[in-house]
Amino acid sequence: MDLRSHYPYWLMKNGIISNYPSLSGNISVDVAIAGAGISGALAAYYLSNAGLSVL
Repeated sequence: MDLRSHYPYWLMKNGIISNYPSLSGNISVDVAIAGAGISGALAAYYLSNAGLSVL
C-alpha cells in the first residue's frame, strides 16, 4: 500500500465507484455548489427539491 498517495485510502482499497467527467461546455444553473461533503450534498438535495437547478 502506498501511504503517500494523493488519493483517499478507501477509494484505492475499494475502487472508484463512479466516474464524474468534466463539463464540456457552458451550463446555466440557479445554484452551483462547490464541495462534495455532507453539507454540499444536503444543500443540493434541498435546493433541488425546492425546484432550483443545481450543479
